[in-house]
Amino acid sequence: MVILRHFEYKDVKSIRDNLYPDFSENDIRNLITERNSCIFQGHYFEMFTVESGSRIVGHVSLYEKSWSVASAGVEILSPSNWKKDAILKYKKYVGAGVREYWIADPRRRTVQVFRKDNGTTCSFYIFDDQIPVGIWDDKLSICLAEYNL
Repeated sequence: MVILRHFEYKDVKSIRDNLYPDFSENDIRNLITERNSCIFQGHYFEMFTVESGSRIVGHVSLYEKSWSVASAGVEILSPSNWKKDAILKYKKYVGAGVREYWIADPRRRTVQVFRKDNGTTCSFYIFDDQIPVGIWDDKLSICLAEYNL
């Protein structure tokens, strides 16, 4: 199972080994405290770890651009309720005004990306693709194959 959670002090070694080898343990603890949630350049900022099993496989930073609605959502389909995830949650996200919504299917290793600009567009990708993140003006891309989903 893949989970998204805040960094914790138990992650110090992993953060040091993989991201900041020159930082002391105390520096990394301060970084965890600071980045779990704060205001950065006048906007809400929060950092999470992506964990698969008991291993950290990535991290996600959320940077709020608008107080009114979430900018993006990612739904990872589970084998037991994939139809609910794919249909009902899509309607909820779009109804809430989410500008970009991904449906990732680990069984098929495919991703549907819905973007709401001047209407709604839908693009299809596979996990091995570098998928552009539209809310970042395609300056960021994510390869889901790297996350062992």
